[in-house]
Amino acid sequence: MVMNIPINTTQDKFFKIVIRVLYPVLKLSNKETDLLANIMLIMYANRAVSREKLESNILSYKSRVALRSKLEISEASLNNNISALKKKGILVRTSYGFGLSEPIRMIMPKNNEFSVTFNISIK
Repeated sequence: MVMNIPINTTQDKFFKIVIRVLYPVLKLSNKETDLLANIMLIMYANRAVSREKLESNILSYKSRVALRSKLEISEASLNNNISALKKKGILVRTSYGFGLSEPIRMIMPKNNEFSVTFNISIK
């Protein structure tokens, strides 16, 4: 038996919804979810930029100011949530700066197709 549960959303809310669906696995707080969703949205919006430049800038001062403003949180709150994402292995150090761990990068749209499919089966 195949069950299909469509979840319609907008491009701006796509990452947040996927992260929320993955809550049993990721176990992120609301602020961590908001931060990760916004980081992913920034990375997607800048997908034409080289990986080196993107990873070196994603946690730069300018990016942090933009994230704080968008999320309406303090610098301390932002830093705490970034630290939490690092400890949980979601934000990882790369040779260029910081990037997303492999399982999280798999969520990023391919060919501008915003879709995630889960196959859960009993063998």
